[in-house]
Amino acid sequence: MSPPFSPGPDPHGTGQVISTVRTLLRAEA
Repeated sequence: MSPPFSPGPDPHGTGQVISTVRTLLRAEA
């Protein structure tokens, strides 16, 4: 599992983060 904010360009990681963030936001909402 990669850290939410990893240095350097990472398209796949970014997509994973966005998906995770959206899920967390919906869960907390």
